Amino acid sequence: MGLSIKWLLLSGFSGYIIYECLTLYWFCQPPLALDGADGSSVVWDLRDAPAVDLCLWLATTKKAPPASALQPGAQPGKSHVLVSTFEGITPASAPSVPDMHIEALQLPEGFYKNVTVFLH
Repeated sequence: MGLSIKWLLLSGFSGYIIYECLTLYWFCQPPLALDGADGSSVVWDLRDAPAVDLCLWLATTKKAPPASALQPGAQPGKSHVLVSTFEGITPASAPSVPDMHIEALQLPEGFYKNVTVFLH
């Protein structure tokens, strides 16, 4: 009644694969914030956040539009176009803000030659 070397190697290899899979699973779990009475826990509620201004841009590059394009009345560039602006949006009132609707958008020629368009 001897143990075959084949079964010994197969069980060792299987154990190693299971160990690696479990280790990968454990390290991929996100860290959890502990609930603390001292206020040290993470709070994701944005109801008390101040109002923000949102600008939606279409761009042909991953880079955000330059600071000069953020000025009021700035002309659209070759790689970015301002689509819409929402001013004074509070996170608590976000559901009551009307959706963006664009009837006709004039895009530079670079947008028609590019395959990927980014939203900033």
